[in-house]
Amino acid sequence: MNFPSVLRLLGHSERKGKPVSDDWLKTVETGYISITDNANEHLAQAVHSIREGNGKVYRLADFNQPFYLQKIGLRNSDYFYLVIVIVDRPNLEKDKSTIESVIDKISATVGLHNFPYQSQGNNLEGLLRDILVRPNISVSEIKNRLQFDPHQLKRPLSVLCIKAPTTNIQPLGTTLTRFISFHYDDYNVYMVENSSPVITKTIMQELAPYLIRNKTSAGLSNSFTHLHQFNQFYQQAVKAIQLGKANTFNQYHDYIALDLLDHIRQDQSLNSYLSPQIQKLAKENSELFKTLKLFLLNHENKKQTALDLQIHRSTLDYRLNKLEQEYEINYEALREYLYVFLSCLLVG
Repeated sequence: MNFPSVLRLLGHSERKGKPVSDDWLKTVETGYISITDNANEHLAQAVHSIREGNGKVYRLADFNQPFYLQKIGLRNSDYFYLVIVIVDRPNLEKDKSTIESVIDKISATVGLHNFPYQSQGNNLEGLLRDILVRPNISVSEIKNRLQFDPHQLKRPLSVLCIKAPTTNIQPLGTTLTRFISFHYDDYNVYMVENSSPVITKTIMQELAPYLIRNKTSAGLSNSFTHLHQFNQFYQQAVKAIQLGKANTFNQYHDYIALDLLDHIRQDQSLNSYLSPQIQKLAKENSELFKTLKLFLLNHENKKQTALDLQIHRSTLDYRLNKLEQEYEINYEALREYLYVFLSCLLVG
């Protein structure tokens, strides 16, 4: 991290409210944070006396420079303080936004290796695979094979799938290597934490070049807190890949409406519910049907619809007028709008 004010950084950790005198040295040795001289050791000792306040500037009697203090919470009960010695006070305000983004990233990544879920014989991967093979596996069986209650996960999880049909390609060098993973069907399957948007953003950024390079796609499910739901959310991750864009990172919540429509289309009696006029239009005039569907998807914005269809505005007006005259489709009526829109979406 390079700041205009040439800030010097010091990391110090506390666990469960009890100071660990040498833990900040481990932080330095690991390479997360660097210090410039031994004088900062006195500052580390002085920080123990501070119990309130966060994101503020402090002065201590035995340390001749002011410092900025920020408490960083990890995804378990641990936390540590980030102390930034202020060398150039005027530039601190400019640096704060950068500091905050770095703090978010530290909070999201420092504790990833402490993945909190274990099973008897360290065979959680095998249990997750069984849940996929046997969707109706009982909760009691899951609980008997674990060292924790499957109803009370310590923090939210999501399922991440990467399409890899022929080989178990591992995206080495990303945060995914710190999570539980195995290969199932045509996918690399990961059970990942979903307790912070920063985690998802970090995974997305790190996976982007990998997905493009290997011409494959990834899908992320919504979060869940009951382990027996693993199969359901695995299906969501797969759906995100199937419904999303190729060679990209796709999140299921962006495609849940499309998934719902696909589910409704499986109803064999669907045609009896849909508008006869819309069904007739789709069968007889695909161009006009496409125009109506796109017009409704664009919230009846004529300018955008004409641009998307690459036609003149007057041509669009002609087609919309034709819908009412030849097919008796009146999308403007309040009671008809939703029915017409849903019919367009479900017909094709």
